[in-house]
Amino acid sequence: MKLNLKQHFFAVGAIFIFSALFIGSATTQKVNYAITSVAEEGGTQFSQINNPEEENTVGTNVYSTGGSLVWDAAPTIDISPDGEKIAYIQSKNGVDNIYIRSAKGGTAVTQRTFSTVDLFGTSFSHDGKNISFSDKKDNSYNIYQITSSEGASVQQITNTTSNELSPVYSPDDRYIYYTKEETELVNGIQKSRYFIWSYDKDKSIHTQLIEGYSPSISPDGKNIIYTKSRQKDGKGEIWIMNIESGIPTLLMTSADKGFSTPQISPDGKRVLCVGSTNKSKNSPQNLDIYIFGIDGTGLTELTFNPVHDFSPRWAPNGKEIFFISQRGSKKGKFSIWKMNFNK
Repeated sequence: MKLNLKQHFFAVGAIFIFSALFIGSATTQKVNYAITSVAEEGGTQFSQINNPEEENTVGTNVYSTGGSLVWDAAPTIDISPDGEKIAYIQSKNGVDNIYIRSAKGGTAVTQRTFSTVDLFGTSFSHDGKNISFSDKKDNSYNIYQITSSEGASVQQITNTTSNELSPVYSPDDRYIYYTKEETELVNGIQKSRYFIWSYDKDKSIHTQLIEGYSPSISPDGKNIIYTKSRQKDGKGEIWIMNIESGIPTLLMTSADKGFSTPQISPDGKRVLCVGSTNKSKNSPQNLDIYIFGIDGTGLTELTFNPVHDFSPRWAPNGKEIFFISQRGSKKGKFSIWKMNFNK
């Protein structure tokens, strides 16, 4: 299965943030990308927000290597606090930039970054005034911030030679939480570990919190929910940590699935995430969107299309879910979709 993606994702896939599903031999199956929904998704309404044939929306790199399904776990879209706008990454002529468009669709877009190279992750502040993102300059990714509506001035949040990615804001916008990659040579092979850090904007202090990546902050600001790769086989698991106590708790794991990119619902009761779905007679191994309770129970698959569904984000009203998908595109290109959520 060939994905219409930017090739730079493949260059970093082996050492970048990922979750993995280890299976037997990978078999290529023909997929009809043009199908917008399948029978298992009956009762769910899907709406396409932008046209994949007119915009090159950046999704996620997904590939199979050595019998493993591997994908980048950084989220690629976010919804404004009022639910009216979507921030997403679009690639033109091999260059990434952040664009803003209406969550209701339409053709009007506003470009918010300029002259960037490789973007990973984008996040609205809770007051809606700023957007943070990770951009690659001088051979490493750092965290930056720009206003969401006007102006071109960019504030650099981190400035190191390490890769720093997937920024998100605390509910009071005082902190920016992000992922930092640390590498070391083990028997001549470069190994990566990922840690969640916080940046206190009032005190300009960076603090390492815990091993993991792609953080999401609870609405009350008390907990971080994040992904951590299982040491024995690399499968992604979903963990939660109380910020005050620093105590981590495993929420979601599976013997035959990998998970990543969690996001807590606006009411704090549920968690969306990306999960791998095993190959079946009618579908190849692929990524789908799952949901479970904040207590780690009730894992439920929400999407069943044999294409890749990724980067789920809650609408502020908790009644809709936005995500990136290949569905609805004859060539399997990514675009932004919305589906209703029935509790």
